[in-house]
Amino acid sequence: MQGYDLHKISVLIVEPKFFMRKIISDILNEFGITNIQITENTNDAFDLFSKFSPDLVLTDWSPALNGIQFVTRIRQSKQSPNPYVPIIVISAHNSMDHVFTARDAGMTEFLVKPVRANLLYARIQSVIERHRVFVRSSKFFGPDRRRRRILYNGLDKRTHANKSGSERRLKKHPRSGPERRHDFAGFTPPETRAGGRA
Repeated sequence: MQGYDLHKISVLIVEPKFFMRKIISDILNEFGITNIQITENTNDAFDLFSKFSPDLVLTDWSPALNGIQFVTRIRQSKQSPNPYVPIIVISAHNSMDHVFTARDAGMTEFLVKPVRANLLYARIQSVIERHRVFVRSSKFFGPDRRRRRILYNGLDKRTHANKSGSERRLKKHPRSGPERRHDFAGFTPPETRAGGRA
């Protein structure tokens, strides 16, 4: 397992239960992450997200908290300061229907409770190493839902929302979205890896 220096990462935790907030923040502290903001409801979460501008969002999805609405708001709202932010949805439900619903809302990774340090680290590692382009369609905006490449010769109705680094610099766009990961120690952008992008 590749070890990353995560101490510069900022994380927003949205979780209604105190003991779960404590468990998650303690695990993040063990990873070296100390820049953490926590809220227990989605009413405050979007305001905090807008002010805090985290590098990563961890949100609960349970009867007590509808994290899916929060994910959708981050991805779809015109007021969202960073619709590209990686989002890990945490839920006690592991049915494929739940995973597909979270995926279709625009989540980046899915983690089933109980939260364990090795599994949370694996999701963070996946966010860093397995970047997926963002896709916009009439009903969806978020990371490409297909994790495997398949050959398809038909018309692609989706548009990719990512801008390349050179295009972003030419247009004087700030570094946002997936390019924020370039500041992580040990991260190698896909275009500079051996073999380049597939």
